[in-house]
Amino acid sequence: MPSRTAPPLLEWIVCKAPAFPRSADMTAKRYFVSGQVQGVGYRFFAVRVAQRLGIDGFVRNLRDGRVEVYAIGDAGQHEDLRAALERGPNAARVSEVMEEGAEIVPRHSDGFAIEEE
Repeated sequence: MPSRTAPPLLEWIVCKAPAFPRSADMTAKRYFVSGQVQGVGYRFFAVRVAQRLGIDGFVRNLRDGRVEVYAIGDAGQHEDLRAALERGPNAARVSEVMEEGAEIVPRHSDGFAIEEE
């Protein structure tokens, strides 16, 4: 009798598995970027960097003028992301990047996007 389980590839697609397989050492962090970081393309910059690094999460402007980045990745990805966030796009003037640990939120673990506050 034929098996009724989905082929592995179909199961991979249906379950929305991330493009980069997750390992046990993945962590989530929130980065709060201060300075001249709104109105300068910072969110689009963060999306490009995160996608290049294979990081999941989101970026959004905050009402107080900062930008928040929620990122899920391994230690090396977080290190590379932080370095890029400190640099920012050419028009930005980053004065500070604060980071804090966060819980992994499954709904933010399937890509990286711009979110509204």
